[in-house]
Amino acid sequence: MVVSVYKKNRSIVFLRNLLLSWMKKNNKSVITKEQIEKVLKIASLEEKQRLKNTLYYMEKRKELLLIRKLTYILINKKNILKGTVEGHRNGYGFFNNSHLKESCWLSKKQMKNCIHGDLISAYVFKMPDKKKYEAVVIKVNTVHSSFITGKCFKRNNKFLVFPYDLRFNFQILIVDKNKKKSVKSGFIVIVKLIKRATKNKIATGIVYKLLGKTMTALLAAQIALHNYFIPKKFSKDVQREIINLDDNFPDDVINNYVDLRSLPLVTIDDEEAFDFDDAICCRSNQDGTWNVWIAISDVSYYVKPNSLLDEEAKNRSTSVYFPSYVVSMLPKNLSDNLCSLIPKKDRLSLVCEIILSVKGDILNYKHYQAIINSHARLTYTELYNIWKNKKSVCIKYNKLLTDLHCLYQLYLVLKSSPVLKNKISFKKKEYKIKLSSSLKIKDIYKKNIYNSHELIELCMVLANLVTAQFLIKNESFVPFRNHEPPDAKSIRNCQEILHGLGFYLNKDIVPCTIDYSAILKQLFTHSHYEIVQELLLRSMKSAVYNVNNKGHFALSLRCYTHFTSPIRRYPDLLVHRVLKYEILKRKNKRKCFINKNALFYKDKINKIANYCSFAERRAECAVRDAIEWLKCDFIKKKLGEEFEGTIFHVVEFGFFVRLSRFLIDGLVHISTLGDNKYFYDNQKQKLVGKSSDSFFSLGDKVIVKIHTVSTESRKIEFLFLSKKIFLKKNKFFINL
Repeated sequence: MVVSVYKKNRSIVFLRNLLLSWMKKNNKSVITKEQIEKVLKIASLEEKQRLKNTLYYMEKRKELLLIRKLTYILINKKNILKGTVEGHRNGYGFFNNSHLKESCWLSKKQMKNCIHGDLISAYVFKMPDKKKYEAVVIKVNTVHSSFITGKCFKRNNKFLVFPYDLRFNFQILIVDKNKKKSVKSGFIVIVKLIKRATKNKIATGIVYKLLGKTMTALLAAQIALHNYFIPKKFSKDVQREIINLDDNFPDDVINNYVDLRSLPLVTIDDEEAFDFDDAICCRSNQDGTWNVWIAISDVSYYVKPNSLLDEEAKNRSTSVYFPSYVVSMLPKNLSDNLCSLIPKKDRLSLVCEIILSVKGDILNYKHYQAIINSHARLTYTELYNIWKNKKSVCIKYNKLLTDLHCLYQLYLVLKSSPVLKNKISFKKKEYKIKLSSSLKIKDIYKKNIYNSHELIELCMVLANLVTAQFLIKNESFVPFRNHEPPDAKSIRNCQEILHGLGFYLNKDIVPCTIDYSAILKQLFTHSHYEIVQELLLRSMKSAVYNVNNKGHFALSLRCYTHFTSPIRRYPDLLVHRVLKYEILKRKNKRKCFINKNALFYKDKINKIANYCSFAERRAECAVRDAIEWLKCDFIKKKLGEEFEGTIFHVVEFGFFVRLSRFLIDGLVHISTLGDNKYFYDNQKQKLVGKSSDSFFSLGDKVIVKIHTVSTESRKIEFLFLSKKIFLKKNKFFINL
């Protein structure tokens, strides 16, 4: 429809009504100013000014919203949502709302109206030619905490702070004259934001606290905790609530627990561990079947629903493990003492007893409460050395040798079990960080992974599986651990890259878990194994908690939950409470524990499950940031040195190399590759030279030099020196 008549004396209201009528009649929600002028036949300067006033009037009435330059959208109040802002290091951001399946994009212009962490009201929309949703800031409801950590630099006689949290894409000018004298360039500080940045002015703030000048493991952890709002200390109220807790159990409590103190249960953990969640034991029977006991600490005995301790544990949701520093979900007296399955100490537990066939099939299982006494605290290394009959370790655990060797036979059974054999077994290289006395990285070295690690992993997966089956059978509401299959786009991208490398991931049908597992087994000894593994990992979704069971893709299981780590994971604690309810219900002692309706509402559990998924990602990001700061600080001392590495990611502007010695990643920028021009082959993941036969592709071994390091932005850049071509099973190489 084209408006054929134009009246010079039309009012703003008339223009408004005309425009709204046309947009609704033509089902038009998004329109540009140019289109409006064409529709209303506006040409003169006077008419354009009146239109400008009309659009301004409609914006004030919240009928139109300016979503980008000279582009408006018709407001639907249902699209106005509340949520949080998540900033990005490149200046743009995302709007997150619990009711939305995915985050909405916030442009750089929109991010000038808010900062990372703000709670805002935003208008969510999708442009006709776009696939993803966008958001426009309408109002900042709650401002982000004014305290930001960063590093101070002196520029033109002024002190500027560059935030360590890269989601704050701006600098802060220090305006506190009193603190300027004590602040020096290079200091790490906490700044209190006074004024936010505007279009023409820089953000300003005052120094709240000096943290130091040297990046240590402890300082990196403190910065990460501050950046991600992870609580560090327990309140005095929580401390008062737990002060009288002990391990002297009344008779009426012990009467509800099976006595398994004579059973030779043992804990097997890393050398640095203090919170022992689980203990295991097994027996082989004459008919070839196996009895396996997996005892998990009964944390729910101490952490009562809706107590202050419970609310704090829920808020933390998970323990956070930094190098040399742990922020526990529970106070130390609980996590490292009362709830921990310490050797020679009586402890309450929830036991999952499983009967396996000769081939590893699950014949039967049951859950019950038991009082146990761990017979030993072993490390993975010690158990592995016992299986290798190392004399010194065998002497140390002489009384338990028969039981510990029995665990090896169980490992062989579980490894070939039909229930577990289809799961994806990633063999990622794990590295350990060795710290100096000053808590700085002294060395990074490869962590040894033994069969004993795999035994515990298989036992825990088995216990989590049968627990999920039991809870589904009883129609219980718990946080299931879901890992959904990859989406079509991710699979297609992965298949294209693998095809470019000469590998195939079931190109005829949609790949399933077995296909992922099969390609990894085929390439186990191949030089590209780690590259392919990285590609497969990127193609998969993240595992999350949800009250609705959707199965676990990576483990190839129809149901799965977390039951085995209640000291460090809140979802496990919820599972324990439901299990205890079901156990006591069968004994007609329902009142001994809790009224089911008081806690186990489906919506309430799902809300907690969603929060636990968020808290898990938050903890992972915090630990990753802290480790990256430490790695940057460590590698900065090796500027100019040469190292061998592998190209693991290729992009238009260069390629990323992972150093073989330290598992540290850095960028070789395309501008540093000389005069030859390179073009990017996305399908084959290559940079190919236009004027020569030179190319760089995934899996190439290269020699690089450490060029530049920025701890603040966590960026490391390398200079390419030469390629490394291996011949005769890697015995010789040629530098090119």
